[in-house]
Amino acid sequence: MKWIRKFKLLIVAGLLLVLYFTGCSVDRSPRAKVNAESGVLDLTGVRLDQDIVALEGQWEFFWNRHVLPGEAETAGDRAYIQVPGSWNKFSGNPEQSGYGTAAYRLQILIPQETRLAFLVPRVHTAYEMFVNGELVAGAGTVGKNLEDSDPRYMPQIVLFESRAGVNEILINVSNFHHRSGGMLEPIQLGSEENILRLQTGSLARELILFGSLVTIGFYHLALYIFRKKNRSSLYFGLFSVLVGIRTLLVGQRFFPSCSRISVGRLPIKFRHCHIIWECPSS
Repeated sequence: MKWIRKFKLLIVAGLLLVLYFTGCSVDRSPRAKVNAESGVLDLTGVRLDQDIVALEGQWEFFWNRHVLPGEAETAGDRAYIQVPGSWNKFSGNPEQSGYGTAAYRLQILIPQETRLAFLVPRVHTAYEMFVNGELVAGAGTVGKNLEDSDPRYMPQIVLFESRAGVNEILINVSNFHHRSGGMLEPIQLGSEENILRLQTGSLARELILFGSLVTIGFYHLALYIFRKKNRSSLYFGLFSVLVGIRTLLVGQRFFPSCSRISVGRLPIKFRHCHIIWECPSS
């Protein structure tokens, strides 16, 4: 039918316009590849005013502990864990479960005092972050059990003034709501300008994906209205719309205000519903 052909052309044209006008927002900041070893990340040779660094490698790890600033040196039960990654297969976790609580610590060597920023991703599923002894960020409520904890997904940017020399990052994490616990994505460190550009680029890509999936979904739903015998169009259309909405809930969180308390579990539940929808036979 002619109207279907015209509608397809409009969809393609609209997607091309979205790609064109958001292309300038895609992050092109240079990356420096440095890995932490034994809980220390040496950035003395990195130009942090130009490069973005992912805080990857071996972090100090305190399983089933809640560590406050100043307590790490005497906390005991110190181990090392690879970040990014879940704690499910940590050797000190005999049940190999994603449920539990732990503290992460990383010491960063920075050559001079400067204003920097962290892009903190989703942490499964509640955390509090200290930098040089000061509480600078958090999401949800960190607890020792299901009753005391409350999950919340909220990627955010944290600004701080670095010291010349050692800078300490201490993160307490708890998870009793997701099958995988811990820091599954790396924190990004760089200048305020580069980190803002990185977040904007990630958000732009997610909005492009959202717009594409929702457009495809509504197109197939429209096909179903005129061809109701073809139920595959209905199922595929609904699936595309649901996945599109999911991109706004589990990525950079286009609606961060929706993540407070009563709505905080929505992205987690929505992700689980999406998995069940995608794999109905499992």
